[in-house]
This record gives sequence, structure tokens and C-alpha cells, in this order.
Amino acid sequence: MSKWLSLACLAGLALAQTGAPIQPTFRVGTRLVQLDVVVLNDKTPVRGLTKDDFTVQDKGKTQNIALFAVSEAHKAPKADPLPPNVSSNRMNNRGESTSGATVILFDKMNTPSQDQATARRETLALLSNLKPTDHVAFYSLETDLTMVQDFTTSAERLANVAKSIDAPPAGSPEDQALQGALRTSLTAFQQNVDGSTRVASTMAAFRTIVRHLDGIPGRKSLIWLTGSIPFTFGSGAERRKDDQVEIDRMKDLMSEANVAVYAVDPRGAGAGNRISTGGNTNSSGVASTSTASKSTGGKGGGKAASDIPDNSGGGQFLGTTLSQGNDTGANDMAGTQGMQYISDNTGGKAYYNTNDLAGALREILDTTEVTYTLGFYVDDKALDNKNHALSVTLAKKPETAKATLHYRKSYLALNPQTLATQQPHPPIGVLAADALDASAIGIMAATAPNPNSPTQHLVQVRVDLADLTLERKADKWTGAFDLGLAMQGSGNKLATDVNVKTINLSLTDDQLKQGYAAGLIVDNTVPSPAQPMRLRVVVQDKTSGAGGSVRIPIAPR
Repeated sequence: MSKWLSLACLAGLALAQTGAPIQPTFRVGTRLVQLDVVVLNDKTPVRGLTKDDFTVQDKGKTQNIALFAVSEAHKAPKADPLPPNVSSNRMNNRGESTSGATVILFDKMNTPSQDQATARRETLALLSNLKPTDHVAFYSLETDLTMVQDFTTSAERLANVAKSIDAPPAGSPEDQALQGALRTSLTAFQQNVDGSTRVASTMAAFRTIVRHLDGIPGRKSLIWLTGSIPFTFGSGAERRKDDQVEIDRMKDLMSEANVAVYAVDPRGAGAGNRISTGGNTNSSGVASTSTASKSTGGKGGGKAASDIPDNSGGGQFLGTTLSQGNDTGANDMAGTQGMQYISDNTGGKAYYNTNDLAGALREILDTTEVTYTLGFYVDDKALDNKNHALSVTLAKKPETAKATLHYRKSYLALNPQTLATQQPHPPIGVLAADALDASAIGIMAATAPNPNSPTQHLVQVRVDLADLTLERKADKWTGAFDLGLAMQGSGNKLATDVNVKTINLSLTDDQLKQGYAAGLIVDNTVPSPAQPMRLRVVVQDKTSGAGGSVRIPIAPR
């Protein structure tokens, strides 16, 4: 009975861990556009700015900033650990809420086999320099995405394992398992994958990562360790338009989720020697486009790999390229041009021809410690299904005189009809089978044996009401979501079908306020497993398709 009492306390537990909830603002017939902004003086984050310091423009028209928030990494409030039978997709098991996250993706599928030994050495150096306070995850990609360690687990543990990767297994069973997973993720992958499979697998991995990061406040960064950008039809000059369409899909996917991409060629200096045009670089081959405040010329420069160059001119840069198949055409979108294009447009930065990946990682983590989130509403009538350019500037003041701003450069102004017909939502079964938890909808779930039935477990799910799409109808707020439950073994494959039920909402104003404070609690039962399993809990909004998911260990009776 004592275990079940923890289920009944989910609402209070969530409130105690996260503090008073932010009251969202619902507006009928509008869309909220958010962008995360990093402000730097040289390589130092600028703190203490307010909403009045920023001006946001949509296609050159100044917008009213309706949402303003500041997130700072490494400042999670002290919290009590979650009970062992409770899981959350926005807290770690120590009860700490996640603010800002960096994912390192080691992409073996798109890195030449002959260069993977160098990539492995550089990646291990990068991981060995992680600090205990870093919120860093490490995943690998062959044709499927594999999580080695997530950002909710201590980065110090990953760093220690990376330092002893070639030593005999030692330490706790968990450390030995992590060492084995890291070794496997860094093992050379013999490439025999066609272009269309590369594109499909890369996009599938990106979608899973986006769903995992979507609900996390603060800066979300993807460090993509890759030797090339994959294209279906190769990289010949005659395919430039086709390649542009595909690279725009990658860019838009990350940009819409406010994930800044840092494309990094892990092969080191001298991996390639093609000269192409299209941006600035320093002598270490680090390329980036940052936006300077209007009060400055935005100049940077220097020769260290961690320098942030300006974008005040054009010119040639030394880059690397990897042709797809036997194609050796002049289109460099598969190489440094593509890396820089995706990075610049999502608010990140491209690195290549550098042997200091550890320095690059430290720059990324240190310069993204403080994030300003700005949001403005767009009337449905202005959603024209086109790409809208975004611009952010700062008020003139001494502390921002030389500041540079880093943010996504556009958003897709898709109207509700287009979103419903051309942006298909992943089936709830896909969310359940994902290698990573989805976080767009915050959920907390708990399990315990049913004291009244020896063959059942009780399941309680708390859903963050503020993350659901609600519509005002007469005097009620209406909406709906699907709740899916399935058993899962040690891998990602589901052991049972997903049992789905739809929850319809019709809330008064008072019920809405109560839901903001305590969350929406849904009680369930599931058959007790015959062997240790994990219960997969998935919530998906019926209107937006946004999802949230967690895994909870569930033991046999």
C-alpha cells in the first residue's frame, strides 16, 4: 500500500520539483513563434538582459514580444530524488529539471570508413574533457539511432569511461555496460548504404532527437559529428536544386524545434583540400555566421579554433567534401557548404579542418550557458505557408555594444490547414518504439502493484495541461489526447501492442486553473508482467500531434 501512496502524490511531487507553474496564454486564431537567442561579447555570454533590450522582426516588421524567459545552464534548483517507481520526461532520477541540453551525434553512416579511426580518436578526446556539470548526451548513428548515454545522466561518468575505453572492464556493472556501449558505438561501420537510405535514416534520427529535445527549456544544441551531408541523388552540380530541397528539410526540421546544429567534421585537419566559396573562416577552418547587434560592426576573427568570425564579407574557405557514390561533381553541398548552411540557419556554427574537437565542444557549452527565449504571436491570416525571415537586434547600451546574437534565421509560417494535411503526425506506435523519450508534452508516471488484484499493476500518469492544445467553445476549454501503454523489454522493440485510449477534455475556467497547478491525473491498470519489463507510457495531443513519453521499470508480482 505504501508504494501506491506515491502514485496518489504525483501532482504534489511535480509541483514541489518544478515550483509554481507558468500560466500559459491561450489565444484563439493565432500561432506562437518562439526563438532561443544566445548573446555573446566575444566568447562570454551576456547576462541580465530584459525583454525591453530585444527587438524581434518578422519579415522586417517589428513584433510584440509576448513571451520572455531566461534559462541558465548548471543552475537547476535543489530537489529530492524521484521515487524508484516514478519517471518523468523532464526530470532526471535526482529530481532535477533539465534546462538546456547538448546532444553529440557520432554519425558513422555519413563518415567515410577510412576516416572513422581518426573520428574515433577525436571523439574520445572530446568526451574525455566533459565536466560533471555538463548536460551532454552521446548517441551514434549507423542506419539506426543508438543512445549511449543521455543528458539526464552525469557527464563525469561518460568522461571517465571514455578515458579508459581500451582498458579491461572495471567498476560497477553500469560502468561496464556503458564502456561496452561506447566501444560498440565507436566501432568502424563498413558503409554499403545508398543515398536514399542515408537521407531517410538521417532524417529519422533527426526527428527522434527533435522529439526528445522539444519540451526542454533553454538552449538545445546538436553537435553533429559527420564527414558529409547525405543526399539521395549524389552531389553533382546538376543535382544542386534537388540537394537544396533536401538540405532545407533538415534545416527546417531543426529550426522549427529551436535546435541549433553544430556540424563538425571529426576527421581533423587535412581531411580534404577542396576550395569552395560561400562564407568566412579563420585559419583553423571554423566557419560561422553570427548576427551582430546594430550597435556594432560585429567583427571577430583570430586564429584559434574557438574564435567566432564575423560575416561582414565573403571569400573562400578551405573545406572538406565527400562525394556520394562515384559522383565527383562540383556541388559542395555534401561538404563544408552544407555543414555551414545548416549550422548558420539554425543558430549554430560549423567546424572543420581542426584537430581541436575538445576545444570546439568546450566553446559550444560555454557560449550557450545563458539563453533568452522570445515569443510572439502571429495571426492565422498572416500564416501564408512561406518561409519568414527572423531578425533580432539589441538596444544600444555599453554592455551590448560589441555583442553578437545567435538564433534561428527563419520559421515556416504554415497555416492550420497545411499543418493538418502536409505535416503528418507520427503514429503513437512510432512514439512508443522511439529510442528516446519525447518531451513536447510533459508527463510523469508511476507504477505499483495493485493491492486489490494480484495480477495487476496500478499506473498513474500526470500530464502537463499547459502543453495540450485547447480551444475555447462557449464557456468551456476543449481538447483531447491519446494515452498509450505498452510493455517493453531491454531493447526498443515493444513486447506488447500499444493499448490506446482517448481522453476528451471539457474544462471550466476554474478547472483549467487547477489543471495548470496540479496537472491532469489519469489512473490506469495494466496486467503484471511475468518477468522484469519497462512500461512505455505515451501521450499524444489529438490536434497538434505533439507527444510525451517515459519508460518505467515494472517488476513481476
